[in-house]
Amino acid sequence: MSSKKSLTYSKKVIKFPSPEFWTFWDFIAPGSDASPIEDWRKGLGEEAEKAFNVILKTNRTSPTPLQWVGRGRHFFLEGKSKGARVWELCFNDSDNVQHRILGIFWPRHQEKQATLLIGCTHKQQIYDPPDCLGTAIRRRQLLEDGKAKIRERKIRTDF
Repeated sequence: MSSKKSLTYSKKVIKFPSPEFWTFWDFIAPGSDASPIEDWRKGLGEEAEKAFNVILKTNRTSPTPLQWVGRGRHFFLEGKSKGARVWELCFNDSDNVQHRILGIFWPRHQEKQATLLIGCTHKQQIYDPPDCLGTAIRRRQLLEDGKAKIRERKIRTDF
């Protein structure tokens, strides 16, 4: 007889299939019903708004985020943003303005769910708004602390 301890109790684990599509969620600040992502999207030009819609529509069918269109060279941003697991999606408009969406995978316990934290522009090493990386980290913390909420973003598929 072996002296090794053996597993005497084991729960059966049922693995549910992964959702077919990614769902994207907008960050909603404490005490507000407004979405900063939606406000940002409304301020985009027609070409940039179309590119924003296309990138979400395309990425919702990807099996993994590593296959997302528009992801940066490093999937997670560097520096403090990397520790917070903040990622960015990149797209340009017709004037070659580089737009960014910063987000996280949230809620953590759900598969194929991503939360959009802030939209911005990027040129060389300069972001606009200037502290958008810090804002993304603070918004993540608000979600983790249960002080902020999220709202599902409806993805346009009719174009």
